[in-house]
Amino acid sequence: MKSQDLDLPPAIPKIDSVQFMKMFGGEVTEESTFWDEALKQVRISGEFGLFGELYGITGRDSRRPGESGRIYFRPTISLFDNFSVNFDLFLSTEGSAARQNINTIALHPDWGWGVAHLGDFSHQMSRFTLADVMVRGAGLELYPGLLRFQIVGGQTQRATEQGAFNSTYSRYVIAAKLGIGDGSGDHFDINFLRSKDDLNSLSRNIFQQIDSIPSGGGLLQADTSYVGVTPEENMIVGVNWGLNLFENSLKIKSEFSVSLFTKDTYSDEIDSKDVPEFMRDYYTPRITTNADYALHSELGYNSTLGNARFAYTLVGPGYASLGIASIINDRQIINGAVSFNLLGGMIAIQTNYQRQNDNVIDQKLYTTFRDNYGVVLAIRPLNELSVTLNTNFNSMANNAKNDTIKVDNGGYNIGANINYQMEAFGYAHTLSTNFTTQNFATKNKIRGDNEVNSQGYNFGITSNFNKQLSTNLTVSFNVVDLGPRGNNNSETVNARVNYKMLDDKLNNSLSYSFTNSDVSGTSVLVIQSNYPVFDGSNIGVMFRGSFFSGKDKNTISFNEFTGSLTWSYRF
Repeated sequence: MKSQDLDLPPAIPKIDSVQFMKMFGGEVTEESTFWDEALKQVRISGEFGLFGELYGITGRDSRRPGESGRIYFRPTISLFDNFSVNFDLFLSTEGSAARQNINTIALHPDWGWGVAHLGDFSHQMSRFTLADVMVRGAGLELYPGLLRFQIVGGQTQRATEQGAFNSTYSRYVIAAKLGIGDGSGDHFDINFLRSKDDLNSLSRNIFQQIDSIPSGGGLLQADTSYVGVTPEENMIVGVNWGLNLFENSLKIKSEFSVSLFTKDTYSDEIDSKDVPEFMRDYYTPRITTNADYALHSELGYNSTLGNARFAYTLVGPGYASLGIASIINDRQIINGAVSFNLLGGMIAIQTNYQRQNDNVIDQKLYTTFRDNYGVVLAIRPLNELSVTLNTNFNSMANNAKNDTIKVDNGGYNIGANINYQMEAFGYAHTLSTNFTTQNFATKNKIRGDNEVNSQGYNFGITSNFNKQLSTNLTVSFNVVDLGPRGNNNSETVNARVNYKMLDDKLNNSLSYSFTNSDVSGTSVLVIQSNYPVFDGSNIGVMFRGSFFSGKDKNTISFNEFTGSLTWSYRF
């Protein structure tokens, strides 16, 4: 939206420093001219926003705070087209001493061949070292020519005292990367990470277990052990590389990392032969220390007719990284995908396969395998008509001989989707139909007949009456056969109306949905509006009411309400 679209007074003309001096009889000097030219090279942009929410519920316990608010401010200052500073501020009333703080304040200066980080930020270094963890500290990235250097350090977890099993230690991390080449193309990197919990951030008295033990004919209250969470330590050294060949038609990339992880830094020291010799001078092995490795390699091929991708991942059972939000160890994964485009894109075929298993070093009595493969066929015989067919099969089984721990289950789903665009009664409409059938069965003899079959049917129509008014109506039916446990069927109706007012500036939407099942009925009403108050600014309001009604005495009924106000400004 442009400023002239609004009924505003004429804009005040910009006056530079030279004009200002002339207006008030001042002397125009070289210094004033210099500062005027310098200010022209400064640009400020970014976003500022506020969010407030009210919440209420009747019929059951509250599931979130009654009121909450958030504020964010993300300005960027650019100087001379080759240096910029990004600032990130996020504050919320939803923080709590019993949880990790979600408030963030960050500064990110950027000067073309480098960037710095200060405050709260997350940094992606590699798949197995540092990724998706919020760091409160500082970082530096330098890209002089083909060389690349990164270093990040700070706190990733603050201390919270919530009993022996829910408390958290204060955790600190330092990570670095040294590489050559373009990170997205041909490159070779060396990665390093060191993370450790602060023993002094929590008192050991929290974890004491006091037992009564015989002593001198009586009982003595004594500390016999420590229970609960433990302070951890971690060090990782690894490499990752990539190679693009034949004008990027063939891409190869891989990563290999070695991890040392100590579950309890209070545990006794040992002289472990599992720890590589070159690491022993920098890391103290203990009885709770594991040394293991992780590997990922993939090969991709792209062409005008289609593309293919094959990958292999191996994560040892003792591999851990405190710089990653979550990682599943003890797994081996082989996956591949092949796709084709035929007849100028009229027909597209996508296939995928994945096999995953644990017990990668035979440390368990049995191995669990998971297989998944599927095919998607998309056909567009007409510009107005598209048809998609998809199938997916999955299974999970282990080689245990004992029926008690035997796992053998699997299932499939088959779906079809049709979309057709048409004109009727002078308006444009889109018709959609979707059908799915799913099956899941457990073949374990002890668990008995545990087969589930379900079918879903969806019918929808979207209509555009003009630029201001559009509607959508969807009807769904789901039939679930639980075998001996009976059926669980449901019907859902979704309706939505979008309407623009005030020269298309005020956007309004009203949506309603009702789901009726064998055990409950749920209605949800949502009203939303947003309006650009002035150029770059937008204000929005939302109301949501949810009404849940159980159909038997064991199912509760409740009503839930949420209202929110949002204001954002881009400059």
